[in-house]
Amino acid sequence: MLPKILMFLALILPSALYAQSATPYDRSTFGSWADIDHDCQNTRHELLAELSTAIVALSANECRVTHGRWIDPYSGKVFFESKYLDIDHLIPLKFAWEHGASGWSDRQRRAFANDTLNLFAVETHLNRQKGAKDLRNGYPQT
Repeated sequence: MLPKILMFLALILPSALYAQSATPYDRSTFGSWADIDHDCQNTRHELLAELSTAIVALSANECRVTHGRWIDPYSGKVFFESKYLDIDHLIPLKFAWEHGASGWSDRQRRAFANDTLNLFAVETHLNRQKGAKDLRNGYPQT
C-alpha cells in the first residue's frame, strides 16, 4: 500500500493541469491539530515526541512536549526546546487547496493537515519564511 503522501501526489499532479480552485484558500478549513488517540497530546506534540533524537520532557499535565532534541532539515541547526519549532507541511495546505483539497470534505482536509507523513519539525522563522510555497519554489534561505 502506498503511503498517504504518495497517493496524494498521484492525485494532485494531474490536477496541476486544471484551473485552480475558484474558492479562496482559508487555513481554518483544514481545522487545527487533532488529538487522534485522545491522550491529550495533539498531532504537533505526538510528532515532536516521535522526531526527537533524545528522550523528551513533557509539561506538568503531560500534554505538551517541551524539550527534546531536533535537527532542522532546512538549516541543520539542533534545537532542545520545542518552543523554537514549527511543524511544517511538506505539501503546504494552500498548495493542496489549490490542487484539489478545496473539493474535499472537512474531515478529509483535517486528516490531511494532521497526516504525520506530511509533517516535520523546522525552525519557526524558516517555516514562516517559506509560508505556503512548496519546496520547489520556497526553500527557506538559511
